[in-house]
This record gives sequence, structure tokens and C-alpha cells, in this order.
Amino acid sequence: MTNIVLDAGITGLSAAYMLNDVVVYEKEAEIGGLGKTIHYNGFSFDLGGHRFFTRKEKIANFVKELMGNELLEVNRVSKIYKDGRFLDYPLGASALFSNNPFRLSRMLISYLIRKKKPLKEYSFKEYIINRFGDELYSYYFQDYTEKILGISCERISKSGKTPGYPASH
Repeated sequence: MTNIVLDAGITGLSAAYMLNDVVVYEKEAEIGGLGKTIHYNGFSFDLGGHRFFTRKEKIANFVKELMGNELLEVNRVSKIYKDGRFLDYPLGASALFSNNPFRLSRMLISYLIRKKKPLKEYSFKEYIINRFGDELYSYYFQDYTEKILGISCERISKSGKTPGYPASH
């Protein structure tokens, strides 16, 4: 029996590598998904973060074996450019406390409200709001996530489906 993998991004290619008798289908002209670099007019553009992180030793060993000498281990710092300044990514205290007191107060109040009245979690949006508050979600997480992934936070879920939202969402 032939196994079929839909998508030749990092996950799809990893699955195909582990399977026998496999066919991979990719809608784009090149493989790699968000893990590829596009070259144009002498410039190189990364579509997504070319980083790998896992706490699972088995997966880490698999990637090291697969990549061999091409896997580079470096310490990197990520920042999000927002409102004329660079904020820590992932979120750190300096990103929070660099806000004006009014915005920081709104962030704290919305965080406390969500701790007492959490939303039902359909998607990444509610997941983040319940953990960080509405204000921090809309200021920090929403734009970055939607820019990087190219879809609204309401469409991101564990199941790939967002019950409670219309299909056009």
C-alpha cells in the first residue's frame, strides 16, 4: 500500500522520510514550506524561522541524523519590530515594561479579567487571550502570528478545525 503525504514542508518531508512506499504531494513549485529560503536578484529571503527546537530527544536525534553537517547550532535572539522599537520574541519582561503605563495597565487588567472569566477555546486566539489577556493578544501576538503564518489566529487550532466559527473565518 502506498502512503500519501500532503505537503512538502518540514513536517511532511519528515513523515515521508519515516514511511515506506510514499508519494508526497506539494501545491507549491518548491518544497520546504516555511522552512525554505527564496533567492531573488541576489538576495535571500527566509519565509519563516529556520530554527528547530524540541524537548524530545528522539526527535532531536532524528533531525541531527537527517541534517548531518548542515545543521548549525547557534544562539539567536529574536525581536519583533513594533511601534518603532524591537520587542523580545518570545515575549519577555522588557517587552512588557517598555510600554507606556496606560497600555501596561490595560494589559494587566485584561489579563486579570481573563483569569476570572476565560473564553471557551476554539482557536489559537482564545488560547492566547486566556493566558495573556485581550490587550496583550491584540498588541503583541495577533499581528506577528498572522504575518508569519499568513492566516488569522481564529483559523489556527489543534484539530485544524475551528468549531464555533463560520467556515469563511
